[in-house]
Amino acid sequence: MAGKSGAEVALGLKIKARGLGEASNIVGAEACLAAGEYLVRNTPIDTGQAKSNWQASRGFPRTTTRRAYAVGKKGTTAEQNISAAIAQIRAECASRTRNQQMFLTNNLDYIEKLNKSGGNMGTPQFLQRAAQIARQVLRDNNLFTKALSGKAGVSSLGNI
Repeated sequence: MAGKSGAEVALGLKIKARGLGEASNIVGAEACLAAGEYLVRNTPIDTGQAKSNWQASRGFPRTTTRRAYAVGKKGTTAEQNISAAIAQIRAECASRTRNQQMFLTNNLDYIEKLNKSGGNMGTPQFLQRAAQIARQVLRDNNLFTKALSGKAGVSSLGNI
């Protein structure tokens, strides 16, 4: 019985390499989404602007700030701002291709202060915790296995 030719072996390796690239794209998008959701949910809220300013982007960090999706006081519009910010992050992560670099930014001048103190309605050190969450997703062997087997895709982000 004859073995595989060099061309057949090379083709098989190329197919496997493409699968690894697609799987790592999915896992990277999922890590960005998980960290983004955590940031949005755990950033202190008063007027809604801090939560609304979490923005995901591919290839370059955002440099702008935006008004709250729904302006309110003392967290009265928290759910509207959370939903809108997560929808933006989910859409950007789902658009990731070819392992693009992903950024989560919040350009408010007081976001570091909120991170240190937690404000009067938040979790201190939420930036560091979001980074830990992203690392946990990247280390999740089950997620990578699902992506390699075709049981996960960027269209199923957050549902894997």
